[in-house]
Formats: sequence, structure tokens, C-alpha cells
Amino acid sequence: MLPLVLGNSPEEIAARQARVPPPLRQQFNAGLEATPQQAIAYYTNLTNVGMRYFIIGCWPGDTETMRLFSQQVLPALS
Repeated sequence: MLPLVLGNSPEEIAARQARVPPPLRQQFNAGLEATPQQAIAYYTNLTNVGMRYFIIGCWPGDTETMRLFSQQVLPALS
């Protein structure tokens, strides 16, 4: 599982990442940082090659990523 950080702009994504303590970010330095549209494309590509299940994780307190995922990304993948 890799952290997912969604935002409507690169600036929003950077601001969310900046709130995560550096040691935690370093521990999970790879992840998906994307707009909802980019995340839809990413997960669509994975489903096109056969993936059927995803486990996403968010930084503690990042409710905006979960909101964007549940309202925009997940419905597009259904």
C-alpha cells in the first residue's frame, strides 16, 4: 500500500504533503500524488490490465483526499 494524495491542483497536493512529518514521508516516499482526473486514469489503466482490487491509504488527517476519492474517483471506476 502506498499513500494516495489527491488535490485539485499541484499546490493543494504540495500543501497536503507538507503537513506530513518528514520522517513519515521518507518512510513512504513513493506514492500517488494526483488530481482526481489523473487518479482515474491511473486506476483505469490498472483495471485494464486485470487488477480488480485496490488498497489505498492516506496520511493521517487527510480527509480531503478521501472525500475526493469517494466523490470523484471511485464513481468513475464503477
